[in-house]
Amino acid sequence: MVSQEPDLKDSISIHFDKSVFQDEYSDFEVNDGLPLIVALPRQLNSLEAETIQLSMSGVKGTASTVGIGATILSIFLSFSLMALWDLINIL
Repeated sequence: MVSQEPDLKDSISIHFDKSVFQDEYSDFEVNDGLPLIVALPRQLNSLEAETIQLSMSGVKGTASTVGIGATILSIFLSFSLMALWDLINIL
């Protein structure tokens, strides 16, 4: 059952077939033949999902920019350190 109210939770009802879900060593029945009803957290609507997806794409772009910048800086610093070490060896 899907609720249209934003404050209410959705629920799902599951009915088990006794012939499939029965313990072969005992007469135990799953949930005593009663339906299993569980309250689900509110699901996202399409607008919320699209908003999250757009923000995630922005985060991905920022993360890749930071990663590329860190790699370039690392390469530059390693060459600078090699040049400094060469100057120290000359002295």
